[in-house]
Amino acid sequence: MLGCATTSRRVGDQASEPRRTSCANNPAIDATDYDTTQVTERPILRRWTQIHYPDEARRSHIAGRVVIAAVIGTNGMVDRATVRIVNSVDYALNTEAKAFVIASAYWPACLNGKAVRVRVAIPIDFKINR
Repeated sequence: MLGCATTSRRVGDQASEPRRTSCANNPAIDATDYDTTQVTERPILRRWTQIHYPDEARRSHIAGRVVIAAVIGTNGMVDRATVRIVNSVDYALNTEAKAFVIASAYWPACLNGKAVRVRVAIPIDFKINR
């Protein structure tokens, strides 16, 4: 399951396109990184890849929540240089979560009708169903 500042979805559940933010085609010139509490619309996850649960972690019954902090740009893409692991579980799970976040795309956050850069925390849960 992936959750972000605006949405929680099951990974791989891309059947319906989520609504887009109102400022998606109207980027601000402002280079400030805002917090999700400062924007009028939070980013919305629009494209992602399938998360692979690492085989060794699954065999070892390693599970938990990896939290990734990142900045989503005015184009809706994650700024790779800002991606940080805030809550670590296991190296393999951390690596998979980080790759997932970097490959994801969002409808950008809005402030006063303009797309702005926003800091988000993205929790990714790795669970083993028994």
